[in-house]
Formats: sequence, C-alpha cells, structure tokens
Amino acid sequence: MNNIAAWRIGSWAAMMVVVSRGLAAGEPWHAADQPELKQTLEQAPTLQTESLGEPARGVNVWERWLVPNPDGKRWDVLQVYFKEYYGPTWLCVFDLGTGQARKQRLPDDHQFYLSGRALAFDGKYYVATPCRRTWSMDLFVYDVGAQKLVREIVPVAKARTTGLITEVASGRLLGLTSDPEHPDRSVLYGVDVVTGQMLFAKALPSPVSTDAYWPHWVDLSYEYHAFARGPDGFVWTYLKDVLVRTDPKDASVHMVGKLNPVGWPTFVGRDLYLAGSEQLRRIRNIAPAH
Repeated sequence: MNNIAAWRIGSWAAMMVVVSRGLAAGEPWHAADQPELKQTLEQAPTLQTESLGEPARGVNVWERWLVPNPDGKRWDVLQVYFKEYYGPTWLCVFDLGTGQARKQRLPDDHQFYLSGRALAFDGKYYVATPCRRTWSMDLFVYDVGAQKLVREIVPVAKARTTGLITEVASGRLLGLTSDPEHPDRSVLYGVDVVTGQMLFAKALPSPVSTDAYWPHWVDLSYEYHAFARGPDGFVWTYLKDVLVRTDPKDASVHMVGKLNPVGWPTFVGRDLYLAGSEQLRRIRNIAPAH
C-alpha cells in the first residue's frame, strides 16, 4: 500500500469517526466539564513539523486557504505569495489527494491578501478583492476541478465592495452592495458565475447600512451585515435598520419591520435569532409558514 492510499484510508476512517460522534436531532446537547483544561493547555508539548521546502522564494507568504473538492475525497491548499502589495502575485495550489502542486500568476493591482472569501454549494470558491487600477471590487472564481482561478467578475463598477453574496441557484449569485454614485441607495444584483454575465442590477431606495461609510476596514460593531436563508426560501438581510426578505425568483424585496439595534441574523425553524449586542435576542415565528 502506497502512502497516498494509506492517507486516503486514514482520512476516510477519521471522517467516519467524526460522523459517528455527531449529534442527531433531538438528542441532548451538553458541554463537557473540563476542570483540568487550563493545566493541560499550560503543559502542552511542542509539536515538531516537517519542512516541505519553500515553493516560492524572495516573496511574502500571506494568505492560505483550504478548499474541499466536491467529490469529498480531497482538499486543495491555496497559498498566496506576493512580492509587493499590488503584485506580482502567485497562487500555489497543493492537492492533498495527489501530492501535486501547480502555480498560477494572478492579475496585478489586486490585494489578494486582503480579500473576502466564500465557498458556494457548487464547490466554487469566491474571492473578492479591490482593484487599484479601476477602484472597483472584483470577484474571482476558483474552480477546484481546474485547480485555478477561472473567472474575474466586476458586479458593480466603482463599487467599494462586492457586498453580500449568496448562491440562490446553481451557478447564480445574488448580491447586495452600496451604490457608488448615490450614497442613499444600494444595488441588488444577480450574476451568472458560469458565463460572468450580469443578469440584473436593481436600484434600491435605501443604503445597505446605518453607517454612511460602510464597509469599514475592520469594525466588529457592523458585523451584522449578512445574508440569511430563511425557511421560506427567501434571502433575509437589512436595508439600513429595516429587516427585509428577498425572493430569489424575481429579486422582489419585502419589508418585515424595523429593528433597533440590528443584529447578526440566524434562523432556527421559523424563529429568528439576533446576535452581536449584549443580549441574544429572538423573534418567534417571524418567517411565514409554508
């Protein structure tokens, strides 16, 4: 048995253990008492690592992303190297299933080490980062099958950010971002990530955030901005301080009500939970019944 085969068998065994230890719906869920944890952490031994060499020399090592293959049998490790902040930049892909590595030169004038990332249900990995040349926020698509960035999309020209994105159908993203020309408005858009085509851009009569300068560099007080999929199949979010739900079929936006303060939305059944403030809040049965 070769090393790769042994690694795969070991990985599948580990996965089976994890699955067998999972909680079934309705089972009690308790946190284990660990009075010895503090002492255990203080006495943790130093782990020894094996050096695999330097795939690229004379450049800065920054971002490292793990992307699963849709077949569930392997992972790709994506390592970003750059010589200067705006390039040249390289993406090195390490296939943990085969042990092979490949390198791709990325477009200049982008700061990939300051990017937003999201893994979609179709197995694609989306990377959003600003372009210094156009001052637009560009969306890049990484394809695990091809093991490279396969597409670059600019959803809204001159926008400071691609904003919030979520997959609403295979290969189709719904996005919400600020309007670069009208600070008191926002833009709801749809993208076909297979072709890169913008399917629609809908102007909304409200900014995304209560903060006129959204998005901030890093400001945890504004971390309530998110898309939450409701049990009704709609996409829930905020327009300023108003909770809204959007029908992905026709991008129609439906008002739910005002919240003060707003909070990070998460659904459990028809109940909406709000985090981010001092209290964990809940609104019962806010999602329409089927």
